[in-house]
Amino acid sequence: MPNEPMSQQPLDKKQPSQSSNKELTKEELKSFVEEQVIAKLGKPSNLNFIRASNVFNNRWRVDVWCYHKVEGCISEQSCSMIDHSYFIHTDEHGKITKSDPEINKEY
Repeated sequence: MPNEPMSQQPLDKKQPSQSSNKELTKEELKSFVEEQVIAKLGKPSNLNFIRASNVFNNRWRVDVWCYHKVEGCISEQSCSMIDHSYFIHTDEHGKITKSDPEINKEY
């Protein structure tokens, strides 16, 4: 039986393939930035959605929208508000290199 090459470890879901020359689509890049923010911040229990918008070049605005109960109403209602907002710089592969404010683990 010939020597078989060692099987490769699966790539980290949060890291795009560095070996492929294929450029990420805008949607893949957007999703990758969002995943990194949630990985660093943690996932809020009241998370509604996260939105990453490419402002220009490798600069992103990322907003984390969360549900909040509205007090003082007869019926139970909730609204969605931005709980966290970041201005992010990424490298050419979409990896976060800088964030303002810094993303800290909160959840």
